[in-house]
Amino acid sequence: MQHFFKRLLVVFSSLSLSITFASASTKVVHHQLSVTLKPSSGYIHVIDTITLPENGNYQRFILNNKLSLKPATTTTHSPNITSVKELPAKSARSFATKEYSFTGNPKKLKIEYSGNIISELSNKSEEFSLNMRDSVGIISLQGVYLTRASIWYPVFNDELVSFELDIKLPENWHSVSQGTRNNSNKNLDIWLETQPQDEIYLLASAYQVYSQKKNNIEALVFLNNKDDRLAKTYIETTFHYISMYSDLIGEYPYSKFAMVENFWETGFGMPSFTLLGPRVLRFPFILYTSYPHEILHNWWANGVLVDYKQGNWSEGLTSYLADHLLKEQRGQGHQYRRDVLQKYNDYVDESTDIALSQFFSRHNSALEAVGYGKTLMIFHMLRIKLGDKLFIQSLRNLYQQQLFKKTSYTDIKKVFEKTSSLDLSVFFEQWILRPGAPSLAIKDYSVEAINKPEISNQQNSRYTLNLTLLQQQKSAAYELDIPIALSINNQTIAEQRILEMRTKEQTFNIHLAHKPLNFKIDSQFDVFRQLESTEIPPALSQGFGSAQVAIVLPNNSSRTLLNRYQDLATKWSQTQAGKWSVHLDSEINILPKNGAIWIVGWKNKYVKYFMSLIEKNVEWGQKNITIAGKPHDKNKHSMILSARNSNNQTILWLATTNSEAIPGLTRKLPHYRKYSYLAFTGDDPTNVTKGQWDTNASPLIRMLDAKSTFSKLVPRNDLTKSTD
Repeated sequence: MQHFFKRLLVVFSSLSLSITFASASTKVVHHQLSVTLKPSSGYIHVIDTITLPENGNYQRFILNNKLSLKPATTTTHSPNITSVKELPAKSARSFATKEYSFTGNPKKLKIEYSGNIISELSNKSEEFSLNMRDSVGIISLQGVYLTRASIWYPVFNDELVSFELDIKLPENWHSVSQGTRNNSNKNLDIWLETQPQDEIYLLASAYQVYSQKKNNIEALVFLNNKDDRLAKTYIETTFHYISMYSDLIGEYPYSKFAMVENFWETGFGMPSFTLLGPRVLRFPFILYTSYPHEILHNWWANGVLVDYKQGNWSEGLTSYLADHLLKEQRGQGHQYRRDVLQKYNDYVDESTDIALSQFFSRHNSALEAVGYGKTLMIFHMLRIKLGDKLFIQSLRNLYQQQLFKKTSYTDIKKVFEKTSSLDLSVFFEQWILRPGAPSLAIKDYSVEAINKPEISNQQNSRYTLNLTLLQQQKSAAYELDIPIALSINNQTIAEQRILEMRTKEQTFNIHLAHKPLNFKIDSQFDVFRQLESTEIPPALSQGFGSAQVAIVLPNNSSRTLLNRYQDLATKWSQTQAGKWSVHLDSEINILPKNGAIWIVGWKNKYVKYFMSLIEKNVEWGQKNITIAGKPHDKNKHSMILSARNSNNQTILWLATTNSEAIPGLTRKLPHYRKYSYLAFTGDDPTNVTKGQWDTNASPLIRMLDAKSTFSKLVPRNDLTKSTD
């Protein structure tokens, strides 16, 4: 399943706020907020005492247009409002605002305002999540959800905030915010956050609250209904990952972490808590995949803050130390990195690629492949360059020096350079400021025996592998550190070297004590690069990510099946990326020569053609199809298979005899993109088989001895085992 948790990061230029991230300000506005909520009417009343930073000029703030400011009184610190400017909403997903200007340069303000905040939920996201939606602000009987996008508190430029927040609630309601819960009874909650924050969150509902303290950290669970077992599991998992990341990076920066159940499907990460939808939080795999990702964000993004003027680095680093690290602990790090590179191959082209300095948040698969995947690989390559010890120390220094400070790639570079004593200017410039990726190829190679005794003895070398590599991309050369693994005669463990490639064509003379039998270039996918098609399996990702996609429907199917297939084709063509075309098999005599192709249905005239492409991986019986050694009944299973033709096109086949399953397949298949084959059962289709075809061929492998086998690679320790 595709990683669907999204950071609640708002590019404020898209809202009705005159805010940019042009300066890494360390100024902090402190809010002392007294809030009364009336969810039955969507009403909020706030008294806010604001302490402004020293050495600043503050004469205006912005507030949600739905909120009415109480006229100034003789009360101490009431501002003298001189003008009110209405600012229209800049999109359908934002609020209109009012900009209030006042005289003088006060250090403290006290304002009172009230109103109703209700917005519609966004459309369901078909690309990333299980019907995930979002809102810019809701106060309702189901719950309260307020963020900076709600503009529910006065906003001053792009300054950071701290706050004390007391909230009067309906009976049996509880609230959630950042920081520490200092008091909670049936009518009043108090939250205190003294560390600088990007924004102030306020959530509330009739929660069942569970709590446990350990080592001065409180693990909390807020559920819509009582579930002791689920709460216990989340609390134990919370402590496990906080301990793991504290040992790896540094002490957890907050006094609590809370898992909060939302009243619609979400997967959001906020400072010191995460907001999960009712279905999402009950998936068992979430505890060991996306949940640690959200916990780790309290070190990166909610601890070390992001300065967006150079792009959002936090998603890639968090993905590397959470999603990737957890796979690496299971010995699957290289597979995860291949999947990352495959996403870039499948979804990104010249029209969708951007430099990492331009990435803020993901809105589609191409942005995810760049902002999450490429950034993840940048940190992996830094690790390879520095070694685990210096890499970990650099992370620790970064965390210690930049905690609760806005941090850019430039800041990260400085810390890594100081820790490693290396000049990383070229590394950061080429990966952060340039879009694109290198493409590697072998131009030439040869092995020669060294017959000169003086050379052989001096270098302890009897053989030389002469290897010429190419960078085939159109753009300028990258400076690359490329791993090579060599199988050596009479050695069971491969010999591993790093080739420092600095030009688009470069020859390496690799001296060896014994005869090389074969070699692999970057076989563990340690370099961010364009993959060749033989390095990655055909998969659904190509069927959803290609620039051109054709769906070929079976004219001879039953009318019920065909109608459902047509609904599937219409839905995908409207919601997925790329240019889609839909055809009946009776209308075309030849399949399109470009793009990915979906062949749909058992009675499609092109099924035999597809069978010829996939016969090595699948056994076709009269009643069963055997996939990965497992038989699947044609009448009980919905099947999805993929293959490649001689034109290097990905051809996918989808078929079922159960028309009731097709709406569910329409909804679910975009979330199984990395897989080559799938099988489902039932009307609400349940996945029972999934996997990727083996890929044994690579243009970056050479057999010097045709009868040789590949030597084993020494497994790389995961980072938690490399700490001292």
